Amino acid sequence: MPATAPTPYGVTPIVVQVGIILEQITDVNQRGEAFSIGAVLQMRWHDANLAFIRQAGERPYRIFHDAEFVAYARQRGARWPDFSVANQQGRRWTQNIRVAVRYDGDAFYYERFTATLQAPDFDFRRFPFDRQVLFVRVQCLLPAEQFVFDAADDLSAVGQQLGEEEWWIVQQDNSTDVVPLAMGASSSRYNFQVIAERHRLFYCVRILLPLALIVLVSYMPFFLKEYAKRIEVGTTILLILVGFNFVIGGDMPRLGYVTFMDFLLMIAFFLTALMVPLGVILKRLDVNGHSTTAAKLDRVLVLSYPAAYALAVAAAIWWFLL
Repeated sequence: MPATAPTPYGVTPIVVQVGIILEQITDVNQRGEAFSIGAVLQMRWHDANLAFIRQAGERPYRIFHDAEFVAYARQRGARWPDFSVANQQGRRWTQNIRVAVRYDGDAFYYERFTATLQAPDFDFRRFPFDRQVLFVRVQCLLPAEQFVFDAADDLSAVGQQLGEEEWWIVQQDNSTDVVPLAMGASSSRYNFQVIAERHRLFYCVRILLPLALIVLVSYMPFFLKEYAKRIEVGTTILLILVGFNFVIGGDMPRLGYVTFMDFLLMIAFFLTALMVPLGVILKRLDVNGHSTTAAKLDRVLVLSYPAAYALAVAAAIWWFLL
């Protein structure tokens, strides 16, 4: 028998404090716009219908498994804040669920789970200097007249070793809002959000620095007076860029739009490829007896080639990063 008569629902909604501890980011699927996490979901609320009379020598709380708590709540004429992870993909794999209920009706819900979550707000245009928003949205399945979610900072945290070495968390935020349910009703939703940035040293050392060296080497042939050699060197460097592109292809997100890194590679390809026809033009001018014209054009190219690179990179930084 319950300690007191069941309290009617809907008069004053029960406030449920909600929090998430993000323990691991196991994967970030850039192409599928999803990420996988290991986390702990915690909820804390008070419901007089869950209260019980302590027996002699009994602890002040009882601990239930998931199904056991549902049965206990039904026996007491109580409801619990049933929920769904709104941006979940597929099944949520739950490792363990425990619900602790105090004799006075205080309840504490604990669930450790792993899940793959949608992230439709991914935007990689600034790659590899991009910043992404990862969020978990927990929506109550009962109307807001019965349960209202409240973000509890003391129940939320980010682990020190997230496991996804490519990313690091720069900001964490908890919030709640109201979303529509069926039949014109609305329900409360808890939003756990983190902002993550990439560890940029990897991309700077493995991609940007080698690319800069290739571009620098591609400029050196302009100081050769043998125009035929320029054509050979330009073709060789172009092949090196093709191979370099294949090597780093696994580190690049496959997207339907151009990123900052894509634009840098396109600049390198275009200007390096431009060396070959320019070398042919200079060679033909020289062979046809227009050596003075070729020399003048060559001096212009020596200055304009690095200027074109600088302007193109500045345009990329302005367009993608600023």
